[in-house]
Amino acid sequence: MTPDPVLTQVEHWLSERCGLEVLSGERPRLEKALQTCAAAAGLDPERFAERLAPCDPGDAFARPFIDHWVIPETSFFRTTAHFDALTDRVLPERRAARGPRPIRIWSAACSTGPEAYSLAMVADRVLGPHAAVEVMATDLREAALADARRAVYPERTVQRTPEVYRERYLHRGAEGWTVDPAIRSRVRFEVHNLTCDPYPTDIDVIFCRNVLIYFAPPARRKVLE
Repeated sequence: MTPDPVLTQVEHWLSERCGLEVLSGERPRLEKALQTCAAAAGLDPERFAERLAPCDPGDAFARPFIDHWVIPETSFFRTTAHFDALTDRVLPERRAARGPRPIRIWSAACSTGPEAYSLAMVADRVLGPHAAVEVMATDLREAALADARRAVYPERTVQRTPEVYRERYLHRGAEGWTVDPAIRSRVRFEVHNLTCDPYPTDIDVIFCRNVLIYFAPPARRKVLE
């Protein structure tokens, strides 16, 4: 049994350093994550919490705990209305406004990459394969970005993908569905903490679907502002 003050200390760290909120009823899962990561580090939970306290989320010591705590919830073309708007209105308008300058799209908190690749697919289909488009995808978790760069996904992750995109940009193999290399080359993945790192500038489109539901209200307001 982990003492309440230790769990409170870790909750505070998640809130202050990551913007992540431990919701009502999630303490048992937090305790399990803490105990699992502490055991893996050869520490008891109290000592693990002490070591965690001064860490940034990107530090080597903290990364396994972040990866264990955050449950990725993402898929290709997750919200149809958003991608319809991107296709029918936003990208054509930005192309007209940008002229020869690249259109820059940011998938913030991209998780394992399906959103970012969906954006690249839409840009390729709407604007053409030679259009000047840059897709930047960021996430707090290095493990998620490693999966994103690998770009191989199970059936459940691609099941919402419209057939026109699935046939053109995804290839089925023994391990799952792989993103076409031409689309992979359009996306750049980087580590980024929405609560404290500098934001990119001169961005035309921002998608942020995968993380705000986990943020405490103050962190959510800060990110949206």
